[in-house]
Amino acid sequence: AMVASANYGPYDGIAQYRELGWVPIDEEGEAASKTLEYSFDDWTIARMAEKMGKADVAAEFGRRAANWKHAFDDRTGFMRARNRDGSFR
Repeated sequence: AMVASANYGPYDGIAQYRELGWVPIDEEGEAASKTLEYSFDDWTIARMAEKMGKADVAAEFGRRAANWKHAFDDRTGFMRARNRDGSFR
């Protein structure tokens, strides 16, 4: 159920998150917080899958859990929303 929910495209920004690795602010409000939320969700799914012995699911969601890095702006030192083209807003 958790995997299905994490991949359910109609949820706000999930389709873009899966495609780009972040939720673009020019397409979805609250993009930075959603990117962080979804990457944390992915991390928890990866940990649970590890405990359940589902290495393939753990690996997939472990990779996705690193998507929080897309919201971090090295220049400012803050989490920020990105546009679809990858530029920070």
